[in-house]
Amino acid sequence: MKKTFTLLALVVSLAVLGHGGTLELAVRAQGPQGVCNQVGPGLYRCSLVPEAETVLYLSTRVDPKEGVSIWAEGLPPWARFKTARGYGGARARCDLFPPAGVPPIKVTFRAATASGLSASLVLQLVPAFADPGASVVPPTGRYQLDWDDFRGAPPKAPGDAVAQIVYELGFRYACEALPTAGGFVASLTGVEVRLRVRRDLSWVYPWARTPEVLRHEQGHLDIAEVYRRLLLETLRGLRVEGRTPGEAISLLGERAREIFRVVKERMDRAQSLYDSATAHGKDLSAQHEWERKIALWLRDPALAP
Repeated sequence: MKKTFTLLALVVSLAVLGHGGTLELAVRAQGPQGVCNQVGPGLYRCSLVPEAETVLYLSTRVDPKEGVSIWAEGLPPWARFKTARGYGGARARCDLFPPAGVPPIKVTFRAATASGLSASLVLQLVPAFADPGASVVPPTGRYQLDWDDFRGAPPKAPGDAVAQIVYELGFRYACEALPTAGGFVASLTGVEVRLRVRRDLSWVYPWARTPEVLRHEQGHLDIAEVYRRLLLETLRGLRVEGRTPGEAISLLGERAREIFRVVKERMDRAQSLYDSATAHGKDLSAQHEWERKIALWLRDPALAP
């Protein structure tokens, strides 16, 4: 069975240490499929779905407390933003609603204090494409497949498989880097792990639309859900130290990607074992035994191989 994986990331935060104080500037993206990845020091590339709203939430924290402001430079006409000010910290919101065909654009968000502390983040906003062929599996509970989830065209030459459920497993996160006695420590402040059924790519031969085949494909999706839960539990509480905020954040990202790789490999092995042990669902006795195992793993993902 075919599995597709997407590794997603969310904009993180930057902490700047100055004479006698620290200023942190953070931004978090929320949208239909908007995702931001770090591509350089203080530079992030954000994909936005045209004609859909993506919201950027900005926040600052300054220690010791003093007046601080957040403002933006280079905003396009399809963005809404208002300069924010506060004492000890400030919060701002930027609403983005890019029209179709909009070119990439760079936006800079800055924060500064009266004493001279300053920080900035540069976001390269790039149009992405909406994905109407995907259905997001609820973060809690179990997604029940039906034949409407199989809308793709089957191969012309049949093989061992008579149906194929295609899905994407990915995660996005927010993190922060804060000063410590020996440097900086980066930690996750939020993490989301998503499993999506790709209806546009999943397929079944018309003559294979049987309850047994659907049960077997449901098993594949349930196995993916097991490892989605395992990935979420493994990522929670992740902390990495570095000499600078950028280094700590970079190392945290590397560690998160390594965790994803390891969990993905475990899932690959489980999916292959499932197919071989059940003869792609043809061995009904083995199919029932695997369904029992999968149900156990869903209750406690740590038991999965």
